[in-house]
Amino acid sequence: MKSMLVVAAHLDDIEIGMGGTFLKLIDEEINPCVIVMCSGDVPNRKTDDHDSRITAFYNNMKNAGVDSNNIVTYSFPSNALHMQDTNLLISHVSSAIDAYQPEIVFTTNYGDINQDHRVMSGVTRVATRPRHDMCVNELYEFPIPGSTEWNHQECDINYIVDITKYHKQKLQQISQYKTEIRPDPDPCSLGKIEARDMYLGGIYGMKYAEGFRQVFRRCR
Repeated sequence: MKSMLVVAAHLDDIEIGMGGTFLKLIDEEINPCVIVMCSGDVPNRKTDDHDSRITAFYNNMKNAGVDSNNIVTYSFPSNALHMQDTNLLISHVSSAIDAYQPEIVFTTNYGDINQDHRVMSGVTRVATRPRHDMCVNELYEFPIPGSTEWNHQECDINYIVDITKYHKQKLQQISQYKTEIRPDPDPCSLGKIEARDMYLGGIYGMKYAEGFRQVFRRCR
């Protein structure tokens, strides 16, 4: 069975950025593994916000069919990964790759306005360098609404996934993050996330789709 590793900065990155694709690949019997680098805390937020994000994350992972043994979380402060020891972050991602031996890896986008996303992109690119003994054969980066577009740079989407079958469940999972979902017309509102996926799907002949930047893919 193939396995995938999703390397995220924050607890809600997976569902918001690639929730439909995540569910689709699990349904296609790709074994899911997850590493999240930051705690549930957000600067200037209340403690109960932290607790609710953690609860939402673990409930979503369980409902998606992710084995608890395949989840690794750390407690680095949000919005401060750029102040951490980069080699330590790389070692954490490398350890997950050694443990789970994923063929496919997903992470956040290198051009996001959110500095934690940029850090995890760079860290993951280092950890997945395609040396002859590297198990990873595919690396993808996913955009996140309100973080990718607001940096006003091209995301270079070149890989499209039809998530029509999984879109309703994706929105249900995102809605569990009560403190993160914003009112319309914010790009992180449920309505705009749906519109975004519908727009991308329409471009490629699908009802709903998610787009990625394929960093590399090698056939062996």
